[in-house]
Amino acid sequence: MAVREDRALSPGLTPAPLSRQLSVDAADGCNINVTQFGRGQDVLILVHGFGENGYSWGELPPDLTSAYCVLAVDLRGHGDSQWDPAAQYRRDLFVSDLTRLVDQLQLDSFCVAGHSLGASIALRLATLRPRQVRKLVLVEFNIEVIADEVLDFILAQFTAQFRVYDSPDEYHAFLETQRPAADRVALLRYARHAVRRRQGGGYEVKCDPELRRLTCDLRDARESGRDRYALSGLGCPLLLVRGSGSAILTKAGAQQIVNLVPGARQVAVAGAGHSVMLDRPREFTDAVAPFLLDRPIRQP
Repeated sequence: MAVREDRALSPGLTPAPLSRQLSVDAADGCNINVTQFGRGQDVLILVHGFGENGYSWGELPPDLTSAYCVLAVDLRGHGDSQWDPAAQYRRDLFVSDLTRLVDQLQLDSFCVAGHSLGASIALRLATLRPRQVRKLVLVEFNIEVIADEVLDFILAQFTAQFRVYDSPDEYHAFLETQRPAADRVALLRYARHAVRRRQGGGYEVKCDPELRRLTCDLRDARESGRDRYALSGLGCPLLLVRGSGSAILTKAGAQQIVNLVPGARQVAVAGAGHSVMLDRPREFTDAVAPFLLDRPIRQP
């Protein structure tokens, strides 16, 4: 494991007040980027969704960053992580990368939150490491098979972003056309971390176009069955978060999930769609902070 910062990382993980970039090598040598921030003694791992990166979680409030050392992961092929040389993007590889991260950082216990595809990955990590995962937050997680027309729409939006932009602000303007419900400040912060300068001028999205192959995985009904099985055996507290206007996770679908996990709690964020953290960032953190900080949960 490498730490791209001027202070060394102690054995295990020493929380730092400033953000730093960790570089973890997966079992097959693929380099995984992790942004570490927060001052707390407890660890919170954040796993983003399809086509995004660790900055999709937005800025966490001081009560969370003072309680937790946060690790925002860029999945392989996303953000500042290495692209898979064989374009082998599957959930089992993403899960393997996270277990590698946990082992290299010698994490005895941690909480984990995942959004959409990242929620499925976080759930499977929790089932593989039941003695280490203390709490699990699933955001916009669905165990029903997503309709083909919805997946086609997601793929079309994903593909449309692969062009050259004059500036990060131009990419932000593009995202605003795709996500009209998003909070402008949160989306701008995300956009500026989602592109990089390209040789020859301009900016390009920090994401492998071959991730489109993941839609085959997302269409596989067997994956939904695996998630149902994982939920039925979950051994840690669960919070399920949905956007009230989501086209991915319905109210009935959310109830199916909490029915599988005794004691599971759910909360809906009003005015948010599938991209809950970018649509309503303050309301999102208001929803999850009580669960992570052992406070009573209130419907925002």
